[in-house]
Amino acid sequence: MENRKLLALTIWTVVGSYVAFLMMCTATFTNQWIYTREVMKTINDTGTEVREIRQHSGLLVACQMVDNISWSPHEGESSSWDTPFTENKCTKLRELLSDREDPPNTITYAVFLHTSKLFFLPLFTCFLLLSAVIVCTVAQFMPKRRCMVFLSGTICVICGLTSLTAIVRYIIAINDAIIEKHSQSKDITFEHKYRLSFILAVITFMQANAVGVASLYLFILLEKQAAHSEKERVRHHLQRLGMNVIHGPNNEVETAFISPGAGGEVYGVPVMSWKETQYGFEGDPNWKDERNQAEL
Repeated sequence: MENRKLLALTIWTVVGSYVAFLMMCTATFTNQWIYTREVMKTINDTGTEVREIRQHSGLLVACQMVDNISWSPHEGESSSWDTPFTENKCTKLRELLSDREDPPNTITYAVFLHTSKLFFLPLFTCFLLLSAVIVCTVAQFMPKRRCMVFLSGTICVICGLTSLTAIVRYIIAINDAIIEKHSQSKDITFEHKYRLSFILAVITFMQANAVGVASLYLFILLEKQAAHSEKERVRHHLQRLGMNVIHGPNNEVETAFISPGAGGEVYGVPVMSWKETQYGFEGDPNWKDERNQAEL
């Protein structure tokens, strides 16, 4: 049962780290973080102009889906026109924002301006997850290096924290952009929805934390198993030397020679006290060879 648990945790930590890395890379380099719809109404002396912009964007690229401008005259006038434009045209945010005025005149571009500065956080998370994948893979070929398991778990927990920071800062940036531009113009209707890339980033946060906790738990189990194996190894070695192994009150291992007396009775003479430590058993340098003293 214990071996099955160790095997399950090992498989989960390896596969989970790879899955988390792939999901975070997909979320970082795709353009489905947010969908925006903005309707701007402008009223002048001749009529009303309504412009609708629909876009979906990521941290690097924004894709324009709809840019529709319609004009309707005031009452009493009959002419009106509509110029619909529908095209999934993608542009890098850096190029898109460089052509706009500062500050931006729409909420959509204000959102792009705020969120484009957050690319380094998901990218840093990708590098950390890549490090966790490498360390976790190397640990499978070095089973005695339990510190590698601990290191991979620690890195995964840090990845979870950095991905959570990126998600929170992304939400705050969008809300700041909406509050900043909406307070300046009340004739703007703005809607936004989080898309698949954002959802993958959230799942990566949970996945990285789950893998990190599992790796740390696996490290604890491996340490306990190693300590138990070392204890059994020392017990077997001492018994082969003709010593009896007795546990002391403070988890010491007392060793004694089994020697027959003159009348055939058996005497157990204490020889050495071994203190159990994290790395095995440490001999007590203050032991006394009472058997030799008795013979003298």
